[in-house]
Amino acid sequence: MSSDSNIPLPTSHLPPPTSHIPQALAGMRVLEFAVGLVGPYATRLMALMGAQVIRVESHGALDGFRVSRNPITQERLDIEQVPRYNYVNLNKLGVSINLRHPQGIELLKRLISVSDVLLENFSAGVIDRRGLGYDVV
Repeated sequence: MSSDSNIPLPTSHLPPPTSHIPQALAGMRVLEFAVGLVGPYATRLMALMGAQVIRVESHGALDGFRVSRNPITQERLDIEQVPRYNYVNLNKLGVSINLRHPQGIELLKRLISVSDVLLENFSAGVIDRRGLGYDVV
């Protein structure tokens, strides 16, 4: 038996568990309607600060971050196992909605109505063409 097992570990410098730290955005709901890095990373930070983030996706137009290949074998990775996608979407809820169907648009409008923040990063005019412009929501 090693004598090291009797050495007490220092604990005074350790921060308290994160569950006991007040979170700045606790109680807020953020609806993320974004692709790539910038929008999803911004909402990742919001989730880490306590916000409930709901990521909205469409299987008809997957986020480019979901598509990747294994760097060694060059085999395509499963869309749920791409490291960079999982990194920027840590601590988020996700939902897939068919935004080409009127019921999908209505469902998204209901989600918006119960959210505090809507984050989207599409090109100018895209959100308006989907019937979700500022004047509508």
